[in-house]
Amino acid sequence: MITGDHAVTAAAIGHELGIEGTALTGAQFAAMSDEDLKSKLPEIGVVARVAPEDKIRLVTMLQQLDNIVAMTGTALTTRQP
Repeated sequence: MITGDHAVTAAAIGHELGIEGTALTGAQFAAMSDEDLKSKLPEIGVVARVAPEDKIRLVTMLQQLDNIVAMTGTALTTRQP
């Protein structure tokens, strides 16, 4: 699960959804080499507070490892009366 939430919040939500594994911050994720990331991906359940380029990096890595990746999201818009 990739989310903009704080890592602790994201881990709690992931747990409720049955997503187990380590919760990383975007900074921790970005600091990992591609080789290290590929080897640890099976242990990672949640990546929180990631930059857009890190989302693309994660999706690309998952696809390279023959995973099917789907994305959902929300856009918050406000209107003035």
